[in-house]
Amino acid sequence: MEEAYEVALARSAAPASVSHAATIMVLGEDGYRTAVAGSNGTVCLVIRPFGGPSYIREHYDPAYQVPECLDQHAAEVILPLQLRRAELAARGLTRAEIRDSVVAAFRAGRLRRTERVSFSYMLSNASRYRPGRPGNPHIMVYLPDDYSNDILGSIDSRDRVMFVEGGPNEPYTAAVIYREGIDFVPPP
Repeated sequence: MEEAYEVALARSAAPASVSHAATIMVLGEDGYRTAVAGSNGTVCLVIRPFGGPSYIREHYDPAYQVPECLDQHAAEVILPLQLRRAELAARGLTRAEIRDSVVAAFRAGRLRRTERVSFSYMLSNASRYRPGRPGNPHIMVYLPDDYSNDILGSIDSRDRVMFVEGGPNEPYTAAVIYREGIDFVPPP
């Protein structure tokens, strides 16, 4: 996608008070690169299907485009996992090969698990999981992976909060908090 559009789309993931001073990454042929250097520790990008967990069904659907802004801790822990998946996908690895590489990276200590609470804003109304299926604006609250639904209590998604347990290739447990989205306005 055109860089100015991708930068604007990435920024639409969070309130302007967060995204205005964020580092913005865009996808290139070899993976993500920094397009705008930020100053607040937040990193924003548009996640493509391979950035998410390798078990998702829409893994290689090009319509999957989800703007995301990660706070500083999430940028240090969650983002390297997403960037690694993107790099491996750009090299043509299969879903299974990406998953195996991620699991090996955790075992070798090249990827780490979250140790404290962090946040990822995914509030853009322009999120798309596949054609005709817009994303639900939400905030991810990343928790250490020893949290579970048994500890937190499963909350019905009708309450607009849902807990998603991590797994062997996920560095966190996440609470997903649904809320009103932010409208995306394309650049002129």
